[in-house]
Amino acid sequence: MKQLLPLNHLRPITSKSVRRSPKTDPSGRANVSSEETVLQSTEMIPDMTPGRDFETSLAPVESSLPKPEIPPEQVIFDFFAQTLQTASLDEFLGLFQGFFVGYDKAQCPEPLQQASYQLIIGNRRTGFIAVLKRCCYLFIETCLNQESIQHITQLAHLLLTPTSQTGDASLTTERFQDWLRGFIQSEECRVLRVLAPPSETNQRTWGDRYVGFMLFAQATDPQSSPEQQRASKLLYQLFNNRYRYRLVMYLSTKGKMTATGEAIKNPTLIEDVTLNLIHRLVVKKQPSYPDIATQFLAQTDEHTFVTWQPYFVDYLFCAMTSPRRLKWLPDKILQHLKQCYSAGDTITLGRALITDVCRNLIHYLLNPEHLQDLSHPLPVLMIQREYLTHSILLLKLVLVAPETYGELMQALNLLLGQYQDQPKAECQWLMGFFETVQVILALVLTAPQYCPVVPE
Repeated sequence: MKQLLPLNHLRPITSKSVRRSPKTDPSGRANVSSEETVLQSTEMIPDMTPGRDFETSLAPVESSLPKPEIPPEQVIFDFFAQTLQTASLDEFLGLFQGFFVGYDKAQCPEPLQQASYQLIIGNRRTGFIAVLKRCCYLFIETCLNQESIQHITQLAHLLLTPTSQTGDASLTTERFQDWLRGFIQSEECRVLRVLAPPSETNQRTWGDRYVGFMLFAQATDPQSSPEQQRASKLLYQLFNNRYRYRLVMYLSTKGKMTATGEAIKNPTLIEDVTLNLIHRLVVKKQPSYPDIATQFLAQTDEHTFVTWQPYFVDYLFCAMTSPRRLKWLPDKILQHLKQCYSAGDTITLGRALITDVCRNLIHYLLNPEHLQDLSHPLPVLMIQREYLTHSILLLKLVLVAPETYGELMQALNLLLGQYQDQPKAECQWLMGFFETVQVILALVLTAPQYCPVVPE
């Protein structure tokens, strides 16, 4: 077996070690020798001599490569994000109007003009709407952090106010306004419509009262942009805190004049007698519902999953004054749990399983698809107007597993989305339920853990 030579025995290629083999073409002229070919081809090979910087030798090559083109949507967003850092909110709104609402080339710097040209040429309607939303929600976030709510109203009013087109409007202006009108009429613009003052072009709908469900869902939706997630979280906290304050003040003053001479109005659509009953059953009850949930969880270790299921159903209906007509409901829920977790003997009872059970029951009690099955608890509770029983069941589930509060908000938003386009007169049953569940959640779930967590 031959012994391999060490690497230092390998001789570098030099002009002496290259065999010259000139060739001639039919015209009699000599072609380039193989030596020259080798030497020319090796000129493009980076010098790997020890001590030389390999990355430095590649620098001229990298600098000559074409740089990736920045998408026009990113150019637009970067411009407005920089504007928010250097200009006032009023100046931002002026530039925003001059680009998105009524495109005016004279107001737009060269980068925006180039970006708008690319949007039009590529017919990038989706990109236009996406960057419009990002800029809107970034502005809303900035206004909330600066406690300048009036500028949010101005932005929403600016978007929803139709602009008159002149006969000499440019193609870009007409196309942008056409895309903007489509966005305003879509479900994506619902939050902005609620933020704008009501007008002939912005009529209020019955579902606007429950926009908090949508805000929470947007704040926790990984498909939303980071700007929309952060702004939706701040808006949800603002609306929720304002609603809770007005509700508590009304219940404490009974609608009478305050020391400042202000009469607090009922922030709900529930009559005073029913509202006071809910307040007495939910807030003044002893032991409270949070205490009952704590006691229940403390005794969980004493059970297997099979024995825990009926114990859990007993917890859900304890301390509730459910009418006799709902005696079938505990057995219905227990039957559902046994069907979903048929392998109960082999399942280990733990915190994760308890959370999963609560999440399962939230969707079981709120999934709009079940409304077609008149033997299901959801339509029965709605038909019999058992809004209080339904809401307390959901409250007890969240108290046992606070992680499911997000699922509850998303399920409520999904239920709202199924009916918000229906006439108000046909949705009184749903409004009664939403009003009740909002009151109960606002009065009991006051801890920060019930705020949306923005995905990282």
